[in-house]
Amino acid sequence: MLLSNCDFIDATAFELYVLEKVCPIFDQGYSEELDLRDCDGAVISIGITDHVGASSVATLKDDLAPMLFGTAWKILDLSIELCLNKLTPRSSWQISEKKQKALNGEVRFEGLTRSRGIWRCICSVYAATVEHRHCLTHRTASVDQSSGEFNGVDRHGNAILPLSRACQIAMAKIAIIVARGFGEGGLSLRDEQNLKYQLDILQPHTNLPLFDVGIVGQCVNILMKLRPEGEDMILDIDGVLRRAEKILPGRVNFNLIIDIPGDTGRRLFAKAEDVPRAPTVINLSTLPSWLTYR
Repeated sequence: MLLSNCDFIDATAFELYVLEKVCPIFDQGYSEELDLRDCDGAVISIGITDHVGASSVATLKDDLAPMLFGTAWKILDLSIELCLNKLTPRSSWQISEKKQKALNGEVRFEGLTRSRGIWRCICSVYAATVEHRHCLTHRTASVDQSSGEFNGVDRHGNAILPLSRACQIAMAKIAIIVARGFGEGGLSLRDEQNLKYQLDILQPHTNLPLFDVGIVGQCVNILMKLRPEGEDMILDIDGVLRRAEKILPGRVNFNLIIDIPGDTGRRLFAKAEDVPRAPTVINLSTLPSWLTYR
C-alpha cells in the first residue's frame, strides 16, 4: 500500500529508470535533447539510426512506443493512488474508482505542487487515457506506421481517440516530472513550467484550457561530458550553454546529462541554472549538492 512519497519512489523506481533511458530515442525531432559532447561544435542528433538503419529504428520506435505509454501510465496511476491513500488509506483501488475520483476532483497532488490547475490536468490526462491503457493490456492496441499514432477500441468496440506520437512522448515526460517531483519533495518553478508545457500537448485529450507557457516552459536535455585534466575531472558548462542557446533560441531551461570519461555505467545530472559557469573541479566521490548520479 502506498502511504508515503518513499513508498511511491520505491514502487516506481524501475519505471522511471526505463522512461529516462528510452525517451531519448523518441526525442529526435522534438527539440528536447541536444548532444553537445562533440568538442568541435557539431550538434549530433540523439538516435540510433547510424547503428541499425533508419527503417529498423522506425520499426523499433513503433514497437517501443506502446510500452513507453504503458510505463508512463503506470506511474500516473500510482501517483493517483498515493494521493488518494494520503486522504483515505486503502490496500487497493480499482482503476474505475481512481478514474472517477480523478474526474470528481478528489485527487490532490499536494506533495507535488499547489497548482490546482495542474492537479486537474494530470487527473484529466489519467482519466482520458484509461481506455488506451486497457487497449494495451488486452492487446487490441495498434500503432500507425506512417504517423506513429496509438490506436485501439474500447470495451464496446468503439474507436478510441488516437494518441499521437507527440502525446505519447509528452505522457512519458509528464510521468518523469511527476515521479522526480515526488522524490524531490515537490516541483521547482522550472519543472512546474515544463510540466505545464507537456500537459498542453495533451490538450486534445483533456479539453482543458491551455497553460500556454510556450517554449519558455520547455526543458531541454543537453548531453555533455566532463573534461579530464591530469588527475582532475572538470565540468565546464559556459561554452556548452552558449551553443545550446544559439541552436535553440528562446529556451531558458536546460538539464545537463554528463558523461564521465572511463565510466560506461553512470552519468551525472544537474540543472544548468544551479551549476557554476566557471570551470569546476568535480570530485566523483563527494559530489556537490547540485550534482547527482543518474
